[in-house]
Amino acid sequence: MHPISHTPVNWPAPNWVRALSTKRSGGFSQGPWASLNLGDHCGDTLGLVSQNRRLIGTVLGGEPLWLRQVHGARVVHEEPWPQEADARVIRSVGVRAGILTADCLAVLFCHQTEKVVAAAHAGWRGLACGVLEATVGEMGV
Repeated sequence: MHPISHTPVNWPAPNWVRALSTKRSGGFSQGPWASLNLGDHCGDTLGLVSQNRRLIGTVLGGEPLWLRQVHGARVVHEEPWPQEADARVIRSVGVRAGILTADCLAVLFCHQTEKVVAAAHAGWRGLACGVLEATVGEMGV
């Protein structure tokens, strides 16, 4: 087992919401992608990326639903992978969302009383396209 390095996100969310931010250490990837590469689009061995993603699932208690992030404003819900979008809204307890970042932001949303959360990938293009506004709109609260 390759224990991953991660930081819990400290934010004023209801106690049923969990979030974390991973660091680079603890995965299986080699070479320029060493070690916890989660991106399947950058040239790394896909089998190693899959192993890394499963490691995230062990920490979260289940594997997240990942997106093919395209630097736009499309928002999806709980549709399975692969979805080309930059945000995901979740209304089911126990479903996890994964967002990849390098020089972009991961923006997390939750409602204090409604069981709805969202995660968005926000780079300058997505911000200019309105990804955050679209995400809040799709949350429907």
